[in-house]
Amino acid sequence: MAQRGGWSPVARFSLALALVLAVTALALGGLTTFLIGRYVEDETVTFTQDAVTGHFGTIFQNSVFQRDLTDAEEQSLEQTVVFHFSIYNVVATRFYAPDGTIVFSYDDTEVGRRLDPIENASLGAALAGQRVATNRTIVADVRFAKPGFTYAEASGGPPAADDHSGHGVTLSSPDVRSVQTLETWVPVLSDGKVIGAVTVWRDVEALNVALWNMQAGIGLIIAAAAMLLWLILRGVYVRSSTQIVSQATALRAALAENGRTYDATLAALSSALDVRDTETG
Repeated sequence: MAQRGGWSPVARFSLALALVLAVTALALGGLTTFLIGRYVEDETVTFTQDAVTGHFGTIFQNSVFQRDLTDAEEQSLEQTVVFHFSIYNVVATRFYAPDGTIVFSYDDTEVGRRLDPIENASLGAALAGQRVATNRTIVADVRFAKPGFTYAEASGGPPAADDHSGHGVTLSSPDVRSVQTLETWVPVLSDGKVIGAVTVWRDVEALNVALWNMQAGIGLIIAAAAMLLWLILRGVYVRSSTQIVSQATALRAALAENGRTYDATLAALSSALDVRDTETG
């Protein structure tokens, strides 16, 4: 068989087994990676949305969506929003009135600009009471995602003496760069009625790195398990093949010996007959 096909049975079995295990490992690894990534993403979306929703009505002012704020109220809101959202690594945010007008943003130049809820499907969904989330890369000042950072630092004003925890705050240089974020749109409710919407962009680069490391570790485990299984099955096949070949060789030898014994027996019987009846012979 080796001479006719060019491959020995062990080689063909090893190659076929390697292909089967490789395809199985890739499929299992891909499915596991997808399920873990989907689970982490869904949990992150849910956690972010619940965190944003939970702050309104208890910490943030719902009145920001209903009337213009005074300078003191706006400054207090800015400090409060940045302080609390930084806990969730939020690098940018916008508050929208029911008509789509931006009433708050980390970027002061955006305040007053209106987005059409019809043209912006995510805003329209949020104003309709639905939650929407997607992954997006944006350019933002990552200082907003650092707990303890205050809006006064970003706006270029004098640094606050203390933050909400009573710790001194020092002025830091802007750190504007591209950031991988989870863009989340959340409706703001008051007495069961939608009075506005909020968008937050949460920095998920660290989460993506951790997820990638987790998926890579699982992939390595699956690959190692497939390799170990290949070695075990190949060893079993080689041992079984060797045993079968040995038994076949012994069987051929036994058959050959049986043939020689049969021929010798016939010769002996013929000789015995000749000796018994020499005249007939």
